[in-house]
Amino acid sequence: MEKAIMIGFLNKETRSKWDGLFGSGRLPSPKEFIAALSLKVAKR
Repeated sequence: MEKAIMIGFLNKETRSKWDGLFGSGRLPSPKEFIAALSLKVAKR
């Protein structure tokens, strides 16, 4: 899980989405990542 988060974090194409969810340049923990995405999906 941590490796997948790191790969997504380093992806330049999706970086603006990461910065919008977690703050600029901030790498979330797996627990924080799941919680943030769950809230984003629930709002749709």
